Amino acid sequence: MARYYWDTKSVLSNLSTLRKAINKEKDPLKRMALEEEYDRINSAIYLSFSMPDSKLPLTKRIPKVFYSFLANQRYFELLSVFEDCFEGNIKVFDEAYKLSGSISDEIERATGTHVGRTKAVSICYDFYKELDDEFFEYFKNFYGQRFSHLRFLKEIPSSGLSTTLGQQHYIHGLNTSYVEVAGSNTPNMVLTLIHEVGHVLDNHFNPDNLLVSDFFYEVTSIFMELVAYYKKTGNFEDLVYHFLMANNIGKISCDSENGYDLNSLMVLYRDNNLTINDEFYKAAREYGFNRKKINSFVDSNIINDIVYPISLPLALYFFHIYKDDERKGLEELKKFLKTVERDNYIPLLKSDEVKDIASGEIKKILVDARECFKGYKK
Repeated sequence: MARYYWDTKSVLSNLSTLRKAINKEKDPLKRMALEEEYDRINSAIYLSFSMPDSKLPLTKRIPKVFYSFLANQRYFELLSVFEDCFEGNIKVFDEAYKLSGSISDEIERATGTHVGRTKAVSICYDFYKELDDEFFEYFKNFYGQRFSHLRFLKEIPSSGLSTTLGQQHYIHGLNTSYVEVAGSNTPNMVLTLIHEVGHVLDNHFNPDNLLVSDFFYEVTSIFMELVAYYKKTGNFEDLVYHFLMANNIGKISCDSENGYDLNSLMVLYRDNNLTINDEFYKAAREYGFNRKKINSFVDSNIINDIVYPISLPLALYFFHIYKDDERKGLEELKKFLKTVERDNYIPLLKSDEVKDIASGEIKKILVDARECFKGYKK
């Protein structure tokens, strides 16, 4: 049986090359971005998903998160687009969610369908082969390295992958990616693999994008998932696709709410002169934050998760074009992929056209899920 793992010697060699590039980098912003990527993949090599920072006292952790908050403050300005799209669909989401609870046994059976890892890779291969010739050419490079650049973790760690189920690590300057996916051996593992490969393609199309502020880092991967659901990739039961897609929208909604809450907490910390004391906790309680909730929120991953609700409307926009004209949809996505200054897409994100399309697509996904769930209700 094929064994998927990271070739540790290869990773360490590539990291050594990256370290030399970091040492030579004169631009402080680029150097900081490269340092962050180096630390991320270095910790992943040793399976350090326990996040050592979480063991530090709150007074040591908040400053680090606050720095990220300042660096990414514009993220919070863009969350309103998703909120506008989701707000008009809350009722149908609640209806679908309630129905999913009534058919939990059916969902567990369908989504628990066993899919081996070699089969998952094969489905992913066929997906990109059928999608587009240019995408497939980039994909083949990663596919050729799958036995040394892809690994499936036996269990979902207590942090890190527990929220995303997968990660892609790109070594800037070497055009090399390492992917890991939680090895659930279910249809979700297949769709997560397709999602993470989307990041691989993103980096191959636009290798310098790591070094610029990117509010749309998840657009390509979410688009690929949407197409996989639409094409019923893997030929799983309909219940699988409708449940996972509705569940993803629910998770992204939570990401958005968490973003707003983190924003409130960081503003409170700023207004308290960057000090954690009784006054800070007293004020936090008035905003609904007890100490336990504050601890759970002081996690830099929330900053990263905010890109999902920001990326989703734009991904749905490209997906909408794709459903009408597959070639045009893919060409529009490629144009986006090859754009280094992706901030140029912010006006499009905020446009009424994107809001209307994204809201309509979210509604269709949720209505289709609701109708599917009704068919299983006893």
